[in-house]
Amino acid sequence: MNPIYATPLSRDLQPSNSTGAYTSGDCLGDPLEIPISGSIKSGNQGPIMFIQSLTLTDRQDKKSEMQVHLFDALPSCVDQAAFNPTQAELSHWVGAIKIAATDWIENGTASCVVMKADLVISAYVPNKSLWAVLVVKATPTYSVTDAIRGKVAGTVN
Repeated sequence: MNPIYATPLSRDLQPSNSTGAYTSGDCLGDPLEIPISGSIKSGNQGPIMFIQSLTLTDRQDKKSEMQVHLFDALPSCVDQAAFNPTQAELSHWVGAIKIAATDWIENGTASCVVMKADLVISAYVPNKSLWAVLVVKATPTYSVTDAIRGKVAGTVN
C-alpha cells in the first residue's frame, strides 16, 4: 500500500439492537454501512483496504462472544434474526473479525474490546461501501437499544 495515496478509514459502528434476549447466531442490529472515501484509480479492481482494528464498547457489560462479518454488498440480515447469508451474499463476503468473551476488558459498568484485525481487502466495491454484520455467538439480553458502539479503522489506497 502506498502511504502517499492512502486515505485514512475511520468509521463509527452504531447498531440499534433490540431489548430482550438474543440467540447464538443472531444478528445484532441491521447491517451497518462503512462508506469508503478516496479515489478509485484502477477500474474494476476497486480500492485496496487495510482494516487495522475494531474497537467496541458494551455499555451493559455482557462481554459476549461475537463476530463482525464484512461484505462488499448489502447482505440481508435483521436484528434478532439468525445470520444465514445466501450463496449469492457469501460471494460478497470479504472477511470477519472474531471476538471471544475473554477479549473483553471490564471497565466499571461497561466493557471494551480492541481487536487487531490486519485484514487486507482487495475487492470491487461498486457502491464504495463495505457492510458490517455483527453476529452474537452467545445469548446476551440487553435492556437498552444502543448497548454496543464501536469504530473500525484502517486505510484505503
